Amino acid sequence: MNQALRFKTAREFLRYSQAQIADLVGISQYTISKIESGKTEKPNYKYVDFLKKKNINEEWLVNGFGDMQKENNVLEVKTLDISFVQKIERENEFLKNENRTLRSELRELRAKFDMLNDALAKKFLGLEMGKRKASSVYTNLVVSFPLLQTGVE
Repeated sequence: MNQALRFKTAREFLRYSQAQIADLVGISQYTISKIESGKTEKPNYKYVDFLKKKNINEEWLVNGFGDMQKENNVLEVKTLDISFVQKIERENEFLKNENRTLRSELRELRAKFDMLNDALAKKFLGLEMGKRKASSVYTNLVVSFPLLQTGVE
């Protein structure tokens, strides 16, 4: 593969048009076209620098040696991975705490509901009824109205 084709291959790999590269690099599209068609022997240094910043191997681009893409800096990748993992761990811990808080609030609400439920049942059933009759009516009431049940977890 000749140098002109390597420049074109790199540009297409990065999914840029000649016009986009020209705007980004600050040279004319005609210059890009001359480089990629082999009509100029010396590539434009701005174009080379731009491709280097996009992880294109300059040695491959200019001389044809090595791979098109430079090897990633493993340290940078590991640092990014570690910071991402730390962010996820912090989010996870926050959500666990939020879950504990909500469970605690739910227990308190259940206790209040049970108290109100008992008070409502007593008022509804009347105090003059016998204990057995009240219990029986209360059971029928709970079965008839599932919202009065407190088995929510």
